[in-house]
Amino acid sequence: GGEPFVRRDFWELIDLMLEKGIRVGAIYTNGLLLTDSCLLADVTGPMTDRCMRNFRTFLLLEKGLFAVVDEIYTYAPTAFEWLLHYRGTLTGENGVYTVKTEKNLLRFFPITEAPSETEIRTHDGVSYFADSQKEPSRYFNRITVFSLGEEEITVTKKEWADSYGCEIMKNGKRYFVAYNYEADGRRMHVNSNNTMNGYETDAYLLAGKEGEVTVIYGSYLRRGGRSLFESFTKESVVIPEET
Repeated sequence: GGEPFVRRDFWELIDLMLEKGIRVGAIYTNGLLLTDSCLLADVTGPMTDRCMRNFRTFLLLEKGLFAVVDEIYTYAPTAFEWLLHYRGTLTGENGVYTVKTEKNLLRFFPITEAPSETEIRTHDGVSYFADSQKEPSRYFNRITVFSLGEEEITVTKKEWADSYGCEIMKNGKRYFVAYNYEADGRRMHVNSNNTMNGYETDAYLLAGKEGEVTVIYGSYLRRGGRSLFESFTKESVVIPEET
């Protein structure tokens, strides 16, 4: 039961159904595909007694490179923790962590709004990564960048007025993710106009790489006095951009 894509045995269940001759025609999920490279999971519904917002957004930046944006807004101050269960071994510190198995290597980089503390815990013989926000709060937000493979990668936190995000360099290519505090639900009945990474926009999220920018829930995008996108309603779109 529950959200199918958070089950650790998801693919085992699919394989079992296929072995039994059960046709898998559709899978129902809380996820919403906003663009070909962006999936929003809104799980507020099952937790409406505690949360006003409970969002997780997946941004595919390139093959083997993606960012996960978590946002939770609660009615009462809460001690938030972000957990990662993994297979293999985990090493790292100071914002750079590596999970390694016999065949694969995964690096992840937590970018947090509020100060937090990280540790590796063990429960019933199973180890997992925990990132705990230091002070209870009604709001939790973080960006986590994941990179598959051994290629060199650097992730740098960036902060702008009423927004934050990160710049990523991998294989000589530059990417960025930007999060707009003005558009995340904490401010009501006012506009969410902001400037992030040189772009003027009212979008909730921006993600970019050479030649394109992904706008998530925005009605305009401008840069250098030039309009790249305009709409009467907030939309999620991928905008080509000349370099």
